[in-house]
Amino acid sequence: MGKSRDSFVASALAAAPLTLLSAGAITACSTKVSDESLRWLAAGDAQRRMARNPNAILILDSRSRDEFEAGHIPGARQMDLADVDPEEPDPSLKRYATIVVYGQDPGSVSAKTLAKKLLSAGLKGTQLLEGGFAAWKEQGLPVEVGAAAGNGGGVNP
Repeated sequence: MGKSRDSFVASALAAAPLTLLSAGAITACSTKVSDESLRWLAAGDAQRRMARNPNAILILDSRSRDEFEAGHIPGARQMDLADVDPEEPDPSLKRYATIVVYGQDPGSVSAKTLAKKLLSAGLKGTQLLEGGFAAWKEQGLPVEVGAAAGNGGGVNP
């Protein structure tokens, strides 16, 4: 019995790294999100969607709390990168058909990173606001000031 047990243990130990590598490869492939995965939405289109169906769209501001309070898209929620767990995303996020993430401008690293985290969490309706908050303001679209408890779509999360 000792010999067969030793043989089993040796086989199991030999197979363990291969099993772990395979599991890691499967996980990495299923959650891999790159810049090519990102979709963009123009500011005017975002505003029209918000007006047409506010319950289906969530607007997330990836900027700092201070920047958010200085001015943001009406109804937006401020969200930090640390607020998103790709393994267990906030269940309230799943009820939105569209999640629009924005930063200060088109080069906002925080907005891209937040959008990628949301996509890797399985929130496939996530898009980036084309041009960021700067483009929203340049187009003369409404801006809200203060720490309003917005939820991005006019409905409590």
